Amino acid sequence: MAVFTEACTQILRPLQTLYNAINSSGKIPSNFKIARVIMLHKKNSKQDMGNYRPISMENHISKIWERALNARLMTHLNRNNRLTRHQHGFRPKR
Repeated sequence: MAVFTEACTQILRPLQTLYNAINSSGKIPSNFKIARVIMLHKKNSKQDMGNYRPISMENHISKIWERALNARLMTHLNRNNRLTRHQHGFRPKR
């Protein structure tokens, strides 16, 4: 992700065009839907599957899109009071 941060000014317009096309058409590219899962060994015996945790390796461009979409959605829901105070999972400062 650091590469995208460094190249932000050069890739901003193409990503903006891509994300707007996805949002307006509703068609999510197939490579945005694919993730490679690897198992990372935590500790103890490598023979016991309970000693591993899964790591999802996703497309970085789709991660950026998901974060931007989530931020816009949460802003809309908060601004229009669509979430109750009881809905606190995965919400900052709750």
